[in-house]
Amino acid sequence: MAKQNIRNDQRPSVDVEKRIEADWQDCTRCPLHGSRTQVVFTRGTLPADICFIGGAPTSIDDVSGVPLSGPTGNMLDTIIRELSLEADLIKSPFTWSAFTTVGCVPWNNVEQLTVRPPDRQETDACLPRLISLLTAAKPSGLVLLGSVADYYWNRYRLHFKQAGFDLPILSIAHPNEAIHNGGASSSNMVYSGIKISIKQFLFRNVLPARRSSFG
Repeated sequence: MAKQNIRNDQRPSVDVEKRIEADWQDCTRCPLHGSRTQVVFTRGTLPADICFIGGAPTSIDDVSGVPLSGPTGNMLDTIIRELSLEADLIKSPFTWSAFTTVGCVPWNNVEQLTVRPPDRQETDACLPRLISLLTAAKPSGLVLLGSVADYYWNRYRLHFKQAGFDLPILSIAHPNEAIHNGGASSSNMVYSGIKISIKQFLFRNVLPARRSSFG
């Protein structure tokens, strides 16, 4: 099934977002529900021109209910803010959302607040949640943050395609790698590489698709 082009000003009703949260906030579809504080849903806006998909929620996400919180979210916010202020993008503002592969933290050790990648049972159970969020977002392109998200997307590629998400994909380093290599600095090659990759992806794939949806 081909993805339908939908104008970005056609926002989903608040009821759509509330319905997704209502369907999943009390989820017991996999064992992860037993140790969570709350289900993690969305960062950014819906709908969105571009969506970022991270790996598993962190301990900070578990408390806030927002994906890519803490230093990771701050780094992503900085990258997007700097891109949005560049001269060639000021005339083409874009909207974005961010999600995680699963909605609950897959703890490796709760006492030490360490997290592991989600397993197959967990990702299988939470796949409909991400499909619902992407359906509400209606993105023109997807950015996979890190190896966990890349592996996850490829594992379920057929499911996403059948759901209508046969979209341009960009797989890049996780923002945490930029943090560990010196932060938001032009001298940080990881940071610069992430920023350049997203910018090129926007101009080559996302913004042209958005403009064509008005035709």
